[in-house]
Amino acid sequence: AMSECSDTCARIVGAKVGLAMRNKCNSTSVSVDKGDDVNGAHSEKEKGSTESSLLLSDSEMASFVEETLMPKIFTSALVSSNSKSKRYDWMVLSHACEAGQQHVSEFIVSKLVSSLEEAIRNSPSNDTNTDACTVSMALSRVIQEGGPCPQTVFHSLTSPQKTSMDIIEALTFPTRAGSPSLDN
Repeated sequence: AMSECSDTCARIVGAKVGLAMRNKCNSTSVSVDKGDDVNGAHSEKEKGSTESSLLLSDSEMASFVEETLMPKIFTSALVSSNSKSKRYDWMVLSHACEAGQQHVSEFIVSKLVSSLEEAIRNSPSNDTNTDACTVSMALSRVIQEGGPCPQTVFHSLTSPQKTSMDIIEALTFPTRAGSPSLDN
């Protein structure tokens, strides 16, 4: 029962994070005063709309998610865990991608790929790279369970120097003379 409650909480938080981030992105392209009267109150039509909610209409909440909550979720998601328990931080990221669609998926997948590249670069060559393993598992979870957008984003990554295959090769091939390196 407790696990189901935690799963539900992760799903709700992820969905709200995704919607807030998507709303923040959409609000930059829409007039700020849309749906507001002279006093800043939302119109009755908007209040009754199924599209409106406290989270979607609150730019302060969107800023809180972007500036405070997401950095904490990423910090948690990128730290290895010794326990065999579920990673609710990874679930939150997955559900955020699912709810937030393209923009949110681009943000999360790009951040995870950058973190993975950094973990690989900073790893001692003869040691197990726990950081890279943790980040790659988080990225895998987001790609598998975050809906179709994270998959599309991952496979369409553009980088003048590296591709997603460079990352996969760096993780699967031991360091040896002549093997691909991310430092090229």
